[in-house]
Amino acid sequence: MKDSTLTDRQVKSIFVVDDCESHNILLKKLLTDCGYQVHTFNDGYDLLENLKEEKPHLVISDINMPEINGFDLCKEIKSRSESKDIPVMFVSSLDEDEVNGEVEKNGAVGFVQKPFSKKPLMDAVMAQKL
Repeated sequence: MKDSTLTDRQVKSIFVVDDCESHNILLKKLLTDCGYQVHTFNDGYDLLENLKEEKPHLVISDINMPEINGFDLCKEIKSRSESKDIPVMFVSSLDEDEVNGEVEKNGAVGFVQKPFSKKPLMDAVMAQKL
């Protein structure tokens, strides 16, 4: 049985970027089970290219990635006129104390520490009032 998180509302899209494919798969499953349309990317540059074609309602990004880290990705998203209003949320195995100051500094809306379970992730997503 699927969660009815988005009943009677338009399906919202979320872009997820993580260089670890298993994390992308997990995030996609959790979010699609709650009714979101999810597109996954293995690096931030692919996500940025796709922002030219589609504007998601939320971006969820890992922080430690080899090509472009999540902080720099967030700054790039926020610097573009066509994407500056898209909320960005981080997921990372970094300690919360290491990340909290950077979340606001980079224009992100939140942070969920890995490993995570469905409830904290969905609480953070639902807090965005997509």
